[in-house]
Amino acid sequence: MGLSGMSSDKHKIIASKTLSIAHFTDHNFFVASIPVHRLSVHVRRLVHAGYKVGVVRQTETAALKAAGDNRSAPFTRRLTNLYTKGTFVDDMVGSETDEDAGAAVSGTSNYLMCVVEEKRGGSGPDERVRIGIVAVQPSTGDIVYDSFDDGYMRSELETRVLHIQPCEMLLPAQLSKSTEKLVSHLALHRLVGYIYVIWMRSKEHGRDGGGGGYFIFYGGYRGEHGGPET
Repeated sequence: MGLSGMSSDKHKIIASKTLSIAHFTDHNFFVASIPVHRLSVHVRRLVHAGYKVGVVRQTETAALKAAGDNRSAPFTRRLTNLYTKGTFVDDMVGSETDEDAGAAVSGTSNYLMCVVEEKRGGSGPDERVRIGIVAVQPSTGDIVYDSFDDGYMRSELETRVLHIQPCEMLLPAQLSKSTEKLVSHLALHRLVGYIYVIWMRSKEHGRDGGGGGYFIFYGGYRGEHGGPET
């Protein structure tokens, strides 16, 4: 299975280094490939390395091509799967395991956490905000949610993030400096790996506080946001 469908040579080089596979030049383009039956293993390794992975498959059969009007055109290929560390569930891709992938999965939390806040007055040390969180574990269906008042140091939010240990956080386009500073710090100092932070665009962060934007990012990503990062 070739990786030549990636949007740039940079992605092929990244995949080559992460997966420890060879890449070479063919007609001025980098080429890297993996066996089809090892796709699930390599996808797992890439997402647990922090990358967003798209799988492009051929969606047109030879019979349909022969019966259609575009017989001389290339076979149609489309982005059929999109995985991130939080949305990747091992059961979806079979039971095949890999030592490197197994080590990456062990002891990790795959919660996706959405955070929204509302200012409650004050400034500086006297600043008060109301914060709401929702965390989802796709592999088990567990949902954790809470809303609470927090102060300038955001100690209440910090306690919950450290307890849940999300691997991805979805944040609104507009966020207070104190909350942004805390999230940035926690994202780089997660106990296992780091937190993949997703900032919503202003048009996606509507009156629902980001829930609609969350669906747009994961559910409508293919049609509205272009290709995957890797």
